[in-house]
Amino acid sequence: MAALAELLKGLAALSWPLVVLWALVYFRKPIAGFLQTLPETVRRMKSAEGLGMKVEMDRAEARLIETTETVIAAKLPPVVSTVPLLPATKIITFTEQKQQTDEERKGSLMTIYSSLQRKIRFIGNTMFGMPVRSQPEKVLAVLIEREMVSRSALTSYTTLRSLRNQVAHNWTNVDVSSEALDSARELLKFFDDLPRVRILIKECGLSIYKDSAGLIPYEAMTGVRIVAVSPNGVEGDSYVYPTKKNYYSGTEVTWEWEMNLEPQPMYFREINGRAVKAWDGSNLFSGRTLDEVEG
Repeated sequence: MAALAELLKGLAALSWPLVVLWALVYFRKPIAGFLQTLPETVRRMKSAEGLGMKVEMDRAEARLIETTETVIAAKLPPVVSTVPLLPATKIITFTEQKQQTDEERKGSLMTIYSSLQRKIRFIGNTMFGMPVRSQPEKVLAVLIEREMVSRSALTSYTTLRSLRNQVAHNWTNVDVSSEALDSARELLKFFDDLPRVRILIKECGLSIYKDSAGLIPYEAMTGVRIVAVSPNGVEGDSYVYPTKKNYYSGTEVTWEWEMNLEPQPMYFREINGRAVKAWDGSNLFSGRTLDEVEG
């Protein structure tokens, strides 16, 4: 019995090392991962200033932000899921067949930047009712807030603006690479393809009248029928407004008005010739085309 008791005592003494050894083998991967991240964890704890007031952003947090922006961008069709930075690896190349000179590349960059400014302002006006002269950065901030583009769109624009300013203020000493020019064109194409509401001229040059019989026409004014078209091409209700400008059917325009009210009723004729009241009073529509919007 004494011998058996000694044997059991010896086995008990050996049991905890065996258990520890088994645990080390079984949990070797999680333990190894913990040991690898331990120095980084200690570093982050040391970098804290106050109780949660400031902690350095580590790589994992940066990846989380990047992933979040990618998810936001992916809510739209693939065409708006990637906005290249400048300079960037070309996704779609727009380089001409003949090699441009440095002077030509600079000129092209200035033209592209001006077109991009107009396009972004145009989007801000037609989609959000922002003034046409709004700063593009403010329009981009709204697009980001509405989760219609990722933050890389703003980064790309400010990078292009910086390059444009360098060229404008130091033309002789600044070079524009073909890669940078291709990226600028890609950025412009991105905003050209951005799904958005469009304000279109459906009909123009309509005769408008002061009376329900359609006998007393307005002088120096015509009617223009306007329709809003959704990103997927669905037209909303159309309305006729008075204007003093000349338009072409199918033209995309901004949502702008001359604030001089015509207080009298306005009528126009349907296709069947019947006079229909459009408004009891209306301001003059003065929407501009994309080419008319200043860059």
